[in-house]
Amino acid sequence: VQFLSLPPSSVHPLTLKYYTGPKIPSPPSHTPSTIYGINLHPYTPTVSVPTCNSKVSEWTIINNSTTNHPFHLHRVHFQIVDFSCYSDECFRNFDYGIGDWRDTITIPSPGEVKIRFMNEGWVGESLAHCHIFGHEDRGMAVKVLFKDEKECPF
Repeated sequence: VQFLSLPPSSVHPLTLKYYTGPKIPSPPSHTPSTIYGINLHPYTPTVSVPTCNSKVSEWTIINNSTTNHPFHLHRVHFQIVDFSCYSDECFRNFDYGIGDWRDTITIPSPGEVKIRFMNEGWVGESLAHCHIFGHEDRGMAVKVLFKDEKECPF
C-alpha cells in the first residue's frame, strides 16, 4: 500500500507537537530536571489520540526544541510523506526519505515530519513517544487509541 498519492481529503489529520518545558525539582533528590511532553502536556493515561481501523491517518510531528527527537509509534509502520527542516545543519542528519516505511524516525530540530499509516484489525491502546527513554519517562509520550471503524466520529 502506498499513501503518497492520496489527496488530503481522504486522510484523517492530526498534529503532535514535541514540548520541552522548564526545569523543575523532581523527587526524591529534588534535582531540577526538564519536563517533556506532546501537545504541551506531559504524558497522562487519561489523554489519548484516536486512530481508526481501515482509515488512513496523517500525523504531522513538529519539533521546535533545540535537539532532534526520535519518534516511535507502536503497533504499525508508517510511511514518510513529507518533511521540513528549518536549518541547513539538520538536513545532514536524516536517515530516511519520502516514501520510506519506518516505525521510528528522527524529528529534526527544528522541523517536522508528516507520516501516514493505516491500522487494520487491531483495537486497543498503544503508545507514541520519543525514543530517548529519559524524555519518554519524563512525559514525551501520548496514548494512541486504535478504534474500530464503527466507533469513529470521522
